[in-house]
Parts: sequence; structure tokens; C-alpha cells
Amino acid sequence: MNDEQRRASRISGDVLIYLRLEDSLSEKTLAGPTSGIIHNIASYGAGLRLSQVHIENYHLFYAAQENPDFKLILEIPSDTESDETFSIPVQPIWFDRATTGETEGNLPFQMGVEFLVGYKDERIALLKELFAGRGGATQSFWRSFKEKIDNYLKK
Repeated sequence: MNDEQRRASRISGDVLIYLRLEDSLSEKTLAGPTSGIIHNIASYGAGLRLSQVHIENYHLFYAAQENPDFKLILEIPSDTESDETFSIPVQPIWFDRATTGETEGNLPFQMGVEFLVGYKDERIALLKELFAGRGGATQSFWRSFKEKIDNYLKK
């Protein structure tokens, strides 16, 4: 898609993520997580590269598309030694297998996702801040980022 056709400009880069399928009624994880990267991001969604899409009898793209009770959860792990993650619910929009020249590492699948929270949601701003600062993120950056997430969650 041309940049002129997009709703919002995209920021390119690579941020480690995990993607899992969740039943929104029971909040139970049905499949995953699988690892990947956010390849680019905008206010409304992101382009992902994933290691796999078929997990535990579920195809992440089709399962989330076909069942309105299923949603994908995009998790961004902290660079600190804690096991904490930052999560945003997403809906898959498109899916494709990467061509030979486009596979980075062991990430042969591409998926476009739309954020299920509004573009003004603080989590999107935090994610864009993380994405922009990822190249040289320091421990102090992560502490500050964690404080912002904690403050958001307390609301």
C-alpha cells in the first residue's frame, strides 16, 4: 500500500514482541505465545513479522478473524530482567508469507494488525515512544517506561 493511501504515517524499525490468541469471554489463552517483531507501526496498527502462525490447532489469523470472541494479544516484553510485559489487544487485518528476500531471521510470516484500542489510547502513545527510542534504550528509559505503564494501569 502506498504511503498516500494510509490513514497515518508509519515508523519503521524492529521491536521484539509475542503474540497470543485469547478467548475474550474467559480471558483464557488459547494458543501461543509465538515470537516476532513489530516491523512498522502507526497510530492505528502495526506490521508484524512472526516465527509461526499455526499454534496448538489454531491459525492465529483465521481463528481471530472467524470467531468474534477471539482476539490477539500483542505483548512487548521489558528489556529489564523482570518478566513483565506490556499488552495491547489487536485484530488481524491481513496475512501473508514473506517472500524469500523479505524473511528476516527466522520470521517467515507477515501480519498486519489493527489496535483494538483507540488511536488516542495512552498505550499506543507508550508503544510509539518505545518504538522510537528502542535503538538505544537504556535501563533508565525502561524504568521510566515501566512507571508510565504502571500509572496507566492504576487508572
